[in-house]
Amino acid sequence: MFRIWRRWRTWQKVVVSCCLVMLIGSCIAALIIGMTLKNAADSMYEALPERKESLRSTIEPLEMSLINPIHNRQSNNSTPIPVIKPVTKDTQPDVSNSEPFTMLLMGVDERAHDSGRSDTLIMVAVNPKQGSAVIVHIPRDTRTELAGLKKLDKINHAYAYGGTAMTVATVEQLFEIPIHYYIKTNMEGFKAVIDELGGIEVHNQIPFETDGHQFALGDIELSGEQSLAYVRMRKQDPKGDFGRMDRQSLVLRALAQRAASTDGVVRLGAIIDVLKQHTRTNLAFEDWISLAAKHASSVNQIEKTTLTGASQRIAGIYYWKVSKKERLRVHNLLRNNLDPNLDK
Repeated sequence: MFRIWRRWRTWQKVVVSCCLVMLIGSCIAALIIGMTLKNAADSMYEALPERKESLRSTIEPLEMSLINPIHNRQSNNSTPIPVIKPVTKDTQPDVSNSEPFTMLLMGVDERAHDSGRSDTLIMVAVNPKQGSAVIVHIPRDTRTELAGLKKLDKINHAYAYGGTAMTVATVEQLFEIPIHYYIKTNMEGFKAVIDELGGIEVHNQIPFETDGHQFALGDIELSGEQSLAYVRMRKQDPKGDFGRMDRQSLVLRALAQRAASTDGVVRLGAIIDVLKQHTRTNLAFEDWISLAAKHASSVNQIEKTTLTGASQRIAGIYYWKVSKKERLRVHNLLRNNLDPNLDK
């Protein structure tokens, strides 16, 4: 090898040396990035307690006989849907093996001297093998029993009473679907990430003014603080909380696009630092890798829905009342997408 090296011309040696330096540099950079991501994942990790038995009490349970059976097109037969077991270590899905899973996305509004409320709740059911996902937006004022309290209240109050664990258990008993994973972020983290990305752009549907900020009709640029005010407003929106959820979706989509841009990649380190402070999840580092490597681009059939109901005032307090029929509809939607044998 040394003899061959001596025979090479100077320019050949320079080219080979540069390639080796680049290769070694790339390996070191990949190692550093991997270690950084693992450290971030470890910092954000927060396990959920096992839910060994149902926490339902006064809430009216769903009748399994009314739930739509699975229809297999290959055999042209319908079979009853078995009840899914509560989440334990033995029932946690293997994400690396593309098993179906559920996830609850929580946006928590935590302020000084206030335990906070989960003002954004999004339930997701993913079937990686079929490339399908169901996304359910849950209005913050949905009236239901808070898990373990035997108390009917707004669903976003579950976080104030029992944090992440009670919020997850409350959504589980509402739909009778187990939640395997959760991702929780607070509004300060949401604001900080947008600022680190240099702001986002959204197409605003209605002009309004709130918290000292004006939002014109059309394409607008938003800073972190402006984005927070933009997604919090609901009283001036003709659609109320549903308009608020629409704006949340707009901002989340713009945030994802911005994070995937060149600027987002360049600022990855700073964004990770923000996430470490303001985000918690029971996804381990290995789960993140599996989701990014195997499922990020494979899910292309996405069905979105919102938990519908009717507005109701009880003792002067506004609630969103949801019928058993609507709970059944959402249960069916989520449950059918989780069945790995369903032939769609």
